[in-house]
Amino acid sequence: MRRLIVTAIAVTFMLAVGISGATAAAFASTLPPEGIFETCQLDTEMQTCLQRLDVMHQGAMQVVVIGAGGVSLNSLSTYANAAHSLGMSVMWELSNPAWWQNPTTSTSISGYFPAFAQSCGCQQDGQVLAYTVHWLSQLPGTYGYYAADDSMLSPSDETGVAQYVAQIQQQDPVHTVMIGSANEAQTQQYQSIPNVIGAEIYPVTTRPLVQVSSNPNDWDWSSVAQIAAEAQSSASAAGKQSAFILQAFTWGDNLSDGQAIGICTASDTQASCYSKLRYPSAGDQVKLRNEVLTHAHPKLILWWSFPGTYGQAGTDTYSIYPTGAEAAARWSGLSAAIQAPAPRTPAAHRAHIARKDLLVTRSAVTAAGSGGSISPQPNAPSTTGATVTYTDTQAAQTTLTVLRALPRIEARRGCVAAARRDPIDAKSERCIRFVAVGSFTRQDRTGANSFHFTGRVNSHKLRRGNYRLLARATFAPRLDTSDTTTFRIVG
Repeated sequence: MRRLIVTAIAVTFMLAVGISGATAAAFASTLPPEGIFETCQLDTEMQTCLQRLDVMHQGAMQVVVIGAGGVSLNSLSTYANAAHSLGMSVMWELSNPAWWQNPTTSTSISGYFPAFAQSCGCQQDGQVLAYTVHWLSQLPGTYGYYAADDSMLSPSDETGVAQYVAQIQQQDPVHTVMIGSANEAQTQQYQSIPNVIGAEIYPVTTRPLVQVSSNPNDWDWSSVAQIAAEAQSSASAAGKQSAFILQAFTWGDNLSDGQAIGICTASDTQASCYSKLRYPSAGDQVKLRNEVLTHAHPKLILWWSFPGTYGQAGTDTYSIYPTGAEAAARWSGLSAAIQAPAPRTPAAHRAHIARKDLLVTRSAVTAAGSGGSISPQPNAPSTTGATVTYTDTQAAQTTLTVLRALPRIEARRGCVAAARRDPIDAKSERCIRFVAVGSFTRQDRTGANSFHFTGRVNSHKLRRGNYRLLARATFAPRLDTSDTTTFRIVG
């Protein structure tokens, strides 16, 4: 996120459930979800906020990110329900240094999240955080939490942020926790803490990116590719997925930003600074997104920001926001970029995932009585489940599908089930058919991978019998190599 905004409105992106109709069918299956930052005041401008939400939906946005602080619980619920009804998801921005710089017994945060403090009847930061996360996790369409923004992080915050994120995950282990990052050093420092680090790429300043200039603020596309590749490498090394925050604003919309990048000076007015810097063209934005998709395989893409593209809802005078034909042109271009087809990744940039030596270490497995498919405990009980091991040459998200071996009979159309009136007998040609009973996913690391499989899929114990485990990776954004192994459920 931009680090020079005076109000603490850090926000970020997340996942949602498809768009709708032909648009979703055209690209949702091959592209990561895309979202946008919003700053609309829910308590005072709800009707306007809902109208803007519908505009985002019509423009193919799948995620909206908006602050949860200083807002009534009724307004948050209304907005979440409206987003959910459109098939969108909401990431709630919680970012405030008080969460991680003060002890959990402090009472500093209740002034920023008064509705939650009042509702839970509590004042201590730790209590307010626990209540806030639990309450937001129950709303329809919640994707997760934007926990910390780069502008609010100092080099000494790592321990406090780790404890703060752990508190969020303790209350809600299901939804995503994200931190925004301004550079590679910050990414590496915080990479292991949240579920996702969002790497910011804001390259457009005074001229189109296709031009290479001596001005270090005018990046060429190879620099964008390098940032994307480095962010992906950092995520892969930590066993995480990457994410990116891309440019949908002009650096000159406020004097502080324009001066910070060296284009505007103290002698500039707000208007003169604005005239020197440019908003990315639709072509810039397509190219920017495609460079990221070519050199990384992100889980999420977010654009900063809706006010900087479509115009603001309030009366902020710190920045210049587009209006009229300018706003319409910006939004039309960004919407077109979002809906552009996925790039054809050159063969030189395709990372090959060679999965090998997939093994369930115990052939006879007793299923656990409760829990998910993967045990959260590193040293799970040895009496149930089994360890699954395999090796990858490239980090990726892997889908593991469990297939049950079922007795069938040979027929003209293949290995099929016998009709009830015609059971399998000694004269029938017997065969075995593997039928999928469920699947689950995990994020791999490069090299050796292992986890404890509980013998459960889709919240149910597997029945006694023989099974096959199929592991297949998704990468940038295609299916790659797979491997299989077998095991048996005995109880």
